[in-house]
Order: sequence, then structure tokens, then C-alpha cells
Amino acid sequence: MKNKLLLFSLLLAGSAFLFSCKKDTTTTDPSIETTKQISAFVSINSDGIDSLVFTYDAAGVLTKMDEYTNHSSASLTHNFLTEFGYSGGKYVTRTKYSLSNNQKINYEKDSIGYDSNNLAVKLFGYNLDINNNFVLNTNYTTVITYNSSNLPVKFDHGNGNYDTYENYTNGDVNTVKGYENNALIETDTYQYDNKNNPFKGNVAYFGNLAFYVTNDVVKETYGTDAINYTYTYNSANYPIKMVQVWGTTSADTETDLIYYK
Repeated sequence: MKNKLLLFSLLLAGSAFLFSCKKDTTTTDPSIETTKQISAFVSINSDGIDSLVFTYDAAGVLTKMDEYTNHSSASLTHNFLTEFGYSGGKYVTRTKYSLSNNQKINYEKDSIGYDSNNLAVKLFGYNLDINNNFVLNTNYTTVITYNSSNLPVKFDHGNGNYDTYENYTNGDVNTVKGYENNALIETDTYQYDNKNNPFKGNVAYFGNLAFYVTNDVVKETYGTDAINYTYTYNSANYPIKMVQVWGTTSADTETDLIYYK
């Protein structure tokens, strides 16, 4: 369960790459951007550079996300492509492919089920069969429970394994607890700023803390460990730069750059 928030800092790449491979008009100076529709997320750490590049349709709906890495060479590697599917205006599928010679190879898939109030209440997982086709895994279903404010309070993965979101303040969850076999195994706590979280409602992060909370996490504590975050914001109070420091020293640090359409 550790580092749920950092699912949104998995990947990312230097700004020189970003604007040589993208075909839109995104500026190389993120400080002048004012919208929350993310076009790219770039991460720089001791392992190298990773990048997520987001593509939207004419209506502003996220349709795909490309992942690039540059860890051991001077060139970028296009590793993964994720496509997002919709039905009736609702997000329903996420299909991730690994890439080989520009060919898509099935890698991961999940789908979403909704209740009568249009709340996403189930997350279904898939396996790959011997022919590398996706097959629904009936043993991998997460059931999401909401409170009266339509904020998630429980992610039940089955067999006594679940996460709870507790102690909301102004739309931000302060405590996340993880259970295995109905036994508490970890408690994470979060502190926030009062600025805008650009990942809120972005379907690329559905099911993760960043999808739900209103503001930006400034400190995440899990057990005796902690991650501290500092931000630089644009004029609309959206972060354009995030520095993550693990522990009490700066020895383990990651710098993330956020670009907007």
C-alpha cells in the first residue's frame, strides 16, 4: 500500500524531449500555464529521466498516455502506451500495452462498473491467457464504497484485503489504512497545502489517492518513514514543479515537472 500517492510520479523525461516529440503547442515555460489539463509529467531522479505524455481529443477527453524512459543511454525509450475507453460519457476501460518495434503488446487492463448514481463502484482486473489475450479475472475485483459526500471510504479487494480512507478535511483524506486478512498492516497519514491538485479527476490516476483529493500533499508519513513535497505554482495555483524528498535528508530526491495544455 505504501506510496499510493506516488503512482502519479512513476514515470517522466527532460523538457528537451518533451517538446521535440510532442506535436502540440505546449510551451516550454510551464509557469505561464493556467489550466489543469496536464499535457506532460516529467520526473528526474538518480535512476534517470521518465516521462508521461497525455493526449486528449477535441472535446478535452483524455484518450491515451505514452510512457518514456531514459535511464542508461542518451536516447529515450517509448516503453508503454495506455489507452482510455469511454461509454455513455463515462470512463470504462484502461488498456496498457508494452511496445516493441512500434507494435502494441497486451500488458494490463482494467474496467470500471458504475451504480445507479453514476458512481464508479467496481474495478475489474484482467489476466493474459496463453495467447496473450485479456481475460476477465473474476477473483480480482475491487469494490469501492463512498460516504454521503461521494468521497471514497473503502477499497475492498476481497479476502479480507482492503484500504480505508478516513478523516476527510476539505475534500482531502488525512489517513489511509491498509489491511491484509482483516488485520491492519499499515497506516499512512497525509498533510496538504491549500493549492489545486491537478491530478484530481484525471482518469489516468483512477483508484489512487491523487484522483480524489482537492489539494497537494506536502507530507506523507507511513510507519517511521516520510516523504516531504515542496512545490512551485503557476498564477492559477497549480503546481508546475514538485520536489520529493524521502526521509530526513536530501540524499533520495526526485524533481517532477508538470506541464499543462
